Amino acid sequence: MKLQRLDLSANLSLAYEDTGQGPKTIVFIHGLGSDRHCWQKNCTTLQQYYRCIALDLPGYGDSSKADYPYSMSFYAQCIAALIERLELGTVVLAGHSMGAQIAIHLTLKRPQLVERLVLIAPAGFELFSPQEKSWFAQLYRPDLLQMVPVDQFVRNMEQNFYDLGPDTQPMRDERLRLYRSEDYSRYTKMISANIMSMLQEPVFDQLSQLHLPVLILFGERDRMIPNPLLHPQWTTLQIAEAGQQQISQSQLFMVPLAGHFVQWEQAFTVNEYLKAFLKN
Repeated sequence: MKLQRLDLSANLSLAYEDTGQGPKTIVFIHGLGSDRHCWQKNCTTLQQYYRCIALDLPGYGDSSKADYPYSMSFYAQCIAALIERLELGTVVLAGHSMGAQIAIHLTLKRPQLVERLVLIAPAGFELFSPQEKSWFAQLYRPDLLQMVPVDQFVRNMEQNFYDLGPDTQPMRDERLRLYRSEDYSRYTKMISANIMSMLQEPVFDQLSQLHLPVLILFGERDRMIPNPLLHPQWTTLQIAEAGQQQISQSQLFMVPLAGHFVQWEQAFTVNEYLKAFLKN
């Protein structure tokens, strides 16, 4: 897939890959600390049936990096601008983790741009108290993130996966490259802003306002949701069902042998769910 760029303003450029064609266009939104490559296994297959656009959010991958707000609303505005500038009409939004919370924000604010919604291990279903939000604010300060030793950094990354097979190595290597790069200071500030924005721009109480078909996929072995430190008494299924019950036109599937990166670890299963969902 050829990398393309779209200038949204003088200092804001989105990098994306655009491949395939078909009756529907899927816009893929990656999650925290990731980039467009996390959708590679999905786009490679789904491009046979649909137009697939996988983008790097501002601050990530090959998109521009500057002093942006890095909030859910900011990202939603950027993706809405991409949809309009590329004249995509109504699209299917597919978001992973933080990307799913961004997709929900965009759908709530600009429902005319979205015909269907795919939420994979979505952030925003798990609720946090004011005290827990304060805990996040202290733990994920940029200065503390920059002090995380490399072995802890590696373990944090590995938590995303159920099975650390060889095909996860490129994603883990890229995260390590960032850790060791001169860009890491900026990166930690962005990550901190992302996390605080997810907490400060919650979506759970607005899920009932989603009046469109929604597919929800969680890995049965997700070790990120629920938060293992704050909510060890909850299960991934409980979080998934709590959110799904708020959305009238939703369907939920728990994917076996998958952690938080469901679409990577069980790409075939996820692709089959997406094809079935988009046929209806």
